[in-house]
Amino acid sequence: MSFEITHELLLAIARRNFFAVPEDELVFFGFRGCLPLDPEDVSFAKSRALKTAEVNYVNPRCTLGQWMPARKMVAVFPGSTCPNRDLVATAKTRGGAGVNQLLTGFYSFVKGPHHANKGSGHQAFRQEEERVVLRNADDLDFDFHDTIEYGVQFDNLHCAFSAGVNSGYSSAGCQVVVGFPSTNDHTRRESGPWAAFRQAAYGMSQKRFRYLLVHGSEAEAMAQDLDLARAVTIRFGSHGELVRVVQTVLHDLGLITFVPDADCGPQTQMAIINFQIAKLGAESADGILGTNTATQLGLHDWPTIGKNPPVAVDGKPLVLDRGVGTGTQPKGAEIFRFRGNYQLPSYAVAHFNVEAGVPWDGAASIPDWNDYSGCARDSGYAFANAPVPALFYEAKFAIDADGLAPEAGGDPTGRDMTSLHDANGLSLDSRNYPFIVLPLNRGGDGGKIPGRTVNQMGAQLGDLGVALFKNGRIVPVIYGDLGPARKLGEGSMMVARALGIDPDPRVGGIGPREVPPGIVHLVFPGSTMHLIAARNAAPAMWRAMRWRCLRNSVLRPRRRSWSKSAARLRSIRRACRWLRSWCRGGGGNRARQSPASLRVDPAPALRRQRSAARNGT
Repeated sequence: MSFEITHELLLAIARRNFFAVPEDELVFFGFRGCLPLDPEDVSFAKSRALKTAEVNYVNPRCTLGQWMPARKMVAVFPGSTCPNRDLVATAKTRGGAGVNQLLTGFYSFVKGPHHANKGSGHQAFRQEEERVVLRNADDLDFDFHDTIEYGVQFDNLHCAFSAGVNSGYSSAGCQVVVGFPSTNDHTRRESGPWAAFRQAAYGMSQKRFRYLLVHGSEAEAMAQDLDLARAVTIRFGSHGELVRVVQTVLHDLGLITFVPDADCGPQTQMAIINFQIAKLGAESADGILGTNTATQLGLHDWPTIGKNPPVAVDGKPLVLDRGVGTGTQPKGAEIFRFRGNYQLPSYAVAHFNVEAGVPWDGAASIPDWNDYSGCARDSGYAFANAPVPALFYEAKFAIDADGLAPEAGGDPTGRDMTSLHDANGLSLDSRNYPFIVLPLNRGGDGGKIPGRTVNQMGAQLGDLGVALFKNGRIVPVIYGDLGPARKLGEGSMMVARALGIDPDPRVGGIGPREVPPGIVHLVFPGSTMHLIAARNAAPAMWRAMRWRCLRNSVLRPRRRSWSKSAARLRSIRRACRWLRSWCRGGGGNRARQSPASLRVDPAPALRRQRSAARNGT
């Protein structure tokens, strides 16, 4: 999926992060994990098309750009904002020294030479400020288990010595643009996108250039609706009174010692990171202060930017029913009562009571979900104001054998495709991928459930969650396929096996007449950011959950794969701890949007729905 980079989008990103953009200067920007659709066109225009891409540390997979705010013009150039994988591997032997990755933020560069005393040196843009970076000494990617330090790393913005997006590149942590420079030893002449980038900046009298760096997926999400109400964020380079408020709290906690100055510099960012690691865990730290971290700091009235509230697909505002029910009361709740006769299954009580941290008193019921076939009556609830918003429901569990599994041929409505594909364009394998099914928002016949659907409440393909059944079995799941619009409660054979359910698509599962009790689901709408699909499902799920609150509960840190059979999901029983992390705000502050490396194909679900209608199933 592509999106347009414009002056308005860059301005919206800057405003959300309190970046003071100079209106009359040339501004650099970088989108990590994003490439120009036309990498050869480096001219200025009102807009340029980009597409998100998976960073592989081997090829240039980022976009660097130049922005003229006064003229509302942008130019984009392929490049990289991450170090080269070979250099990362070499640095491991030195404890990570010499190679690092820059965090997102708002930085500065000045004109000057890169490697002035070497033959490969050339005119570039130099770092002259202290920054926070990650140094990796244990593996080949970067996270907050790595060494975090600040200082002047001499990470410049220079030429990548790269022939294109399918070639290698040279960077130990610098920001680089594809192309070749005019070197000090005169062995090369300036060419490629780098030539246009450097010449445009060096042709101006301006000496210092601000540099806005964010994830491409973050920019893509904002591009969908620039006026959508979003929580503001604070990261390196943010400036303003809200920064001063945050610094005051950090000062009171002893995390900074200087007088609050309203500038988020390296010391403030280090304090934010240290607080996140101590409070939320390294898996959830990102160095960005948003709603969740603010809540943990005691800043409960965190502001938003934008004027448009979230709406349903039909354009109507989503209004939740926050009235108190008349049914049973979860243990520990002071106000909340379930609607009708619904009550938690006995095996879910210990994990879903208030003492375990579930904020039932702020939950809103969704009676519209009673119209889903297979959903336990009055079991639909939204925790819209929780630190990590979530959706709760109890439902049947039909077996979905769609995709690569041979059993798809034995499924009466089975197809050889799933709606979510991996990065290689392959459908998921129901035997080895723990996915559940998301109902279509509208069926092939135009029909849909009246009122608010699961989709309208924010759920989308790629979102993460957990499924709970008898014997304390809790399984991490992902929405990996689309199903009939009026049916809720379906998942892969792998999930069924893990829950102790017969996984046979012909006779297995749990039918509507067996519910309740059913499978308790809790899903996190919008949790798809940085979901990197792979041919092997296990690492894909691990990487998806590593930054969410689920990873710390479900898989051991650094564990890269699951063993086979029952042992594969043995550690998942520890997932009963996910709830406390969730309610404490363990989801981090990352923006929410669809995964870039996954392809969505609704056709299989539509075909299956039509087939079911014909067969009367």
